[in-house]
Amino acid sequence: MQTQLGRLGLEFRRFEAVDGREAGSAPSGLSAQEWGCLRSHLAVQRTIVDEDLPFALILEDDVELLPGFRNVLLACARADQAELVLFGHHSARAGPRDGAAVCFRATPLPGGRRLARVAEYPMGAYAYAVTRAGAEKLLRFAEPVRMPADWVTGYAPLAGVRIYGVSPPCVVPDGSLSADPTITDRALGTGASPAGRRTRTAVPAALGRAWLRLRQLGVFPSAYRAPARARAALSGR
Repeated sequence: MQTQLGRLGLEFRRFEAVDGREAGSAPSGLSAQEWGCLRSHLAVQRTIVDEDLPFALILEDDVELLPGFRNVLLACARADQAELVLFGHHSARAGPRDGAAVCFRATPLPGGRRLARVAEYPMGAYAYAVTRAGAEKLLRFAEPVRMPADWVTGYAPLAGVRIYGVSPPCVVPDGSLSADPTITDRALGTGASPAGRRTRTAVPAALGRAWLRLRQLGVFPSAYRAPARARAALSGR
């Protein structure tokens, strides 16, 4: 990451990650790896709030910055409508190169990319930018600690944060480093997102696709839902 960011001439700060195995008992339902990842993200978000940073990008240590990343980052930093921007994301339907579905109405970005509201549950918290106000809301939403880091970002609309995504993503997991990940999507234990599993099993496929299209048209774009087994955790109960 230092090599990639240095090559682009971007200032950065490296944060030591939290080892969940050495951070005390993890909350019920979280693995040691998820516990460490969550605490690592929350520590950086607290720094953004404490240092009153207007807009900061958070990158995990095993991602690849695609060509054009720097120009997209600078363009998103100038955009004032988003408190949370996902530079890397995927879904149950689409991989990291294509990303989760976003709304059709979008702001053009360099390199043919777009900045738009996210319209389905976005998996992954490996590359996102957040404003100070957004970080403050995410920290409140994460308490009491009860869910993985990418639930905090993916379900941020529950905290009043509108999620925008860069489409297609300009950051992807580095395959050479992520071939054997220690954290998988634990929503259902299958690598499928909560929203994706609900669409496939609880709602007829055609109706699910129609509802996604409506969200992409701007009809309650963040109205993707978690499965019943996840709602208690998301509500803090």
